[in-house]
Amino acid sequence: MKRIVRILSAEPFRVTCEWSDGEIRETDLSEKLREWAQEDGSVFKKLLDETAFSQVQIDPVAKTLSWANLLKMKDIDGNEVDAPLEICPDVLYDLSRPAHSALRKSA
Repeated sequence: MKRIVRILSAEPFRVTCEWSDGEIRETDLSEKLREWAQEDGSVFKKLLDETAFSQVQIDPVAKTLSWANLLKMKDIDGNEVDAPLEICPDVLYDLSRPAHSALRKSA
C-alpha cells in the first residue's frame, strides 16, 4: 500500500503530497468532503471549515492525512477522549492525480 511521506502544500480542500513511491500527487477533497458531510452525524462537516482543514498533518504511524482532535471516542475504560480524523491512504490515492510538472521541479 502506498503511504504519504510528506505534505508539500495544503490549500483549502486541496493537498499536494509526496507518496512512498516517490510520486507527487494532488488530492482535491472539496467535492468528496461535501458529499461525505451530507450524511447524518458526519464528522467530515468539520473539515469544510478552511481553518480546520488547514491543520492537516501526516499521522506518523498510518502515514496518511490526519486532523488532530476532531473526533471523540471512548477509551478502554469508557472515558471520552479526543481522537484524530484520518482518511484511508488508498482512498486519498484514488482521489488524487499527478501534480503539475512545475511543482515537481520545485519540490
